[in-house]
Amino acid sequence: MVMQKKWRLILLLVGCFLGGTGVVQAHAAVPDISEWQGQLTSTATAKAEADKFYQRANKNTKFYVLDFETTSMSSTAANAAVKAWYTEMRSLTSKKLIFYSYQSFATTYANTARQSFDAQWIANYSSKPTISFSLWQYSSSYYLSSLGQYVDNSLYDSASVTTYHPLSWWTSGTSTSSSTSSTSTTYAYSSYTKGQHVYLNNGASSYYDGTKVPSSAKKKYYKVTATKSVTKSRSKQLVYLSGLNKWVLSQDVTGYWVGQHGLYQLREKSTLFKNVNLTTSTGKTLKKGGIYSGKLVKSGNFYRIKVSGGYITAKVSKSDHWYYESVPSSGWIKAKVGLYTYKSSNFVKSNRHAYHAAGDRIKVTKVYSRSGGSRYYLTNKGNYVSANRSNVVTQ
Repeated sequence: MVMQKKWRLILLLVGCFLGGTGVVQAHAAVPDISEWQGQLTSTATAKAEADKFYQRANKNTKFYVLDFETTSMSSTAANAAVKAWYTEMRSLTSKKLIFYSYQSFATTYANTARQSFDAQWIANYSSKPTISFSLWQYSSSYYLSSLGQYVDNSLYDSASVTTYHPLSWWTSGTSTSSSTSSTSTTYAYSSYTKGQHVYLNNGASSYYDGTKVPSSAKKKYYKVTATKSVTKSRSKQLVYLSGLNKWVLSQDVTGYWVGQHGLYQLREKSTLFKNVNLTTSTGKTLKKGGIYSGKLVKSGNFYRIKVSGGYITAKVSKSDHWYYESVPSSGWIKAKVGLYTYKSSNFVKSNRHAYHAAGDRIKVTKVYSRSGGSRYYLTNKGNYVSANRSNVVTQ
């Protein structure tokens, strides 16, 4: 989008939304409603802009977008103005409010206010955004053959965004984050567990204790050594980061699988991409609940899972490892199917030690991993048994 010294308030009508491939439909009408009123200087002006926008908008629209790209204000004043715009719009409508900006501008001038919106549409052409987003505008030069010209293009699917909303969410009209609703907040992934690795997002502004997060600490991976339940902002969890020795909200981190884990079960349907950067879809999706063999690879700062036919994201919010990777606190596992314990870690027929029927309990003391990512337990009798969730369950 061309940046001008104004706020461009875009109204997206039903039918002009992104299709499954992230391409804007050629026949869609996308009115761009702009008000040239000089440089914005106060929250009062922002409220007036919101009111005029709403009054001039088609009342059949399903959601409204604030396009926030340039300003002559300080970050404090700009943040207050964005919040004022949001508050005024929310008083006028219960429909969804979407925040659009490019990442560096969003985090500098509206880092707090943007998080009140129902969804965030973030532009970042050099790399995948590291802040929460429901649409990613990854290119300003995408060739759309139906128009015969180059256009901005965004990605929209569960694998390419951090906060996914199905198409029905965008077209339903009513906001799920109205300030008067008991379900007012769309929470960030808040189910991290001890031992996982998380990437501290560039948009993280402060630790839970209120101290500022220095730039030197951001855009790095840390091991989670403890978690705690809390409801604050868009999070229902705190994670404790080893090395920093600080608690942060789960919304300020993105969890990735690090190291090899062998098998993964998908928490939700995932797009299969041709390339490791996850920008070119194969046109195929992997089903929710499916178990896939994969190898972790890194692309820039982020991890992917290389599976048969392509790549999927390695975010822990999107998949779960299919091997147990720690000894249960009870020390017991139970066979889900008939299986053998082995005299060595080489699980071949000649090394079988004893057969265990489904339902048998086995005492384990340690867990080991192979180079490919598979895991197996050491029993209290010095033998070995599978740690595959298809074969055993922890007690």
